[in-house]
Amino acid sequence: MIPTAIDLRRHEPTAQRAKPRGKLVIGWIGTPVTAEYLKVVQEALSVIAGKYPVVLKVVGAPHFQMLSVPTESPPWSFDTEVSEILGFDIGTMPVPDDEWAKGKCVLNLLQYMAVSLPSVATPIGANTEIIEDRVNGFLANSTEDWIQKLSWLIEDGSLRHKLGSNGRRTVEERYSLEVNAPKLKRLLEQAAAC
Repeated sequence: MIPTAIDLRRHEPTAQRAKPRGKLVIGWIGTPVTAEYLKVVQEALSVIAGKYPVVLKVVGAPHFQMLSVPTESPPWSFDTEVSEILGFDIGTMPVPDDEWAKGKCVLNLLQYMAVSLPSVATPIGANTEIIEDRVNGFLANSTEDWIQKLSWLIEDGSLRHKLGSNGRRTVEERYSLEVNAPKLKRLLEQAAAC
């Protein structure tokens, strides 16, 4: 099986979090349809927004707003998606517990990890294959989990750095084009030789 692969040259972790800003950015990228998944964490994000100076940035779902959570919702474009992700401090991938979500690709989670963002995801489907909880990201199964794990990341810059670096290493070792393109090439050559 060849997984979704990330172009590491395009997803280069830069000094995106070196610039000072007033609010920490909790980010998500997707489509207007999948933006509905953010309802899974609405209660947790409301609590977080009441405790910390944060903004929720929802890329790819223009006009999306979440009650009681300061929200920005820029449109998605291929030319700006990586720079938008580089503006996040924490990446999120909440998904509902349904059959569709269990079969979803985890491209956005891999994009966060590729640029060294710490990520929090629901432990459903491929999320559990990619994230090793507390090593290269966090898995959060309940509202309380989401609140706790987002709080840890907001309060601890060194934890954000550690999980982000480990996430980048995971993508480099298992989910990069550099690793997976040769596998695909071999597979196609074998199929052509039959």
